[in-house]
Amino acid sequence: GGGGSGSATQVALRFAPKVQGIAFSCAKTFSGVGSTSATVSPIDLRFYISNVRLVSVSGEEVPVSLDQDGRWQYQDVAKLDFEDGSGTCTEGDSETNTTIRGTVPEGNYNALRFTLGVPFDLDHIDAESDDPHGVTP
Repeated sequence: GGGGSGSATQVALRFAPKVQGIAFSCAKTFSGVGSTSATVSPIDLRFYISNVRLVSVSGEEVPVSLDQDGRWQYQDVAKLDFEDGSGTCTEGDSETNTTIRGTVPEGNYNALRFTLGVPFDLDHIDAESDDPHGVTP
């Protein structure tokens, strides 16, 4: 298994998006994109991921316990933000977040799995509750 002795270790999972094999940048125009070979100038690149797991060499999925930083990570959800407000990226600001931080049990891991998007229970407000919850970091 991936759990080892049960002691936790810090992890930093860095994301580096590419377009046609070229590092994403708000200052670049990308050609030959998609089935129509379109030319693309980015305006934004932000998204949420949840249910982040590392996969041990034996195939066991181990949840990453996300650091609760009050800005980019909340419960089991992390927001990744690659646009820096420069170039053609007119939809955002200069702040970026390209790394997810958390802890996992010590072990040997060789893969990463996650769900793209926010889980249903965090993405919908309970209209009957006095304490509605929704993810809006």
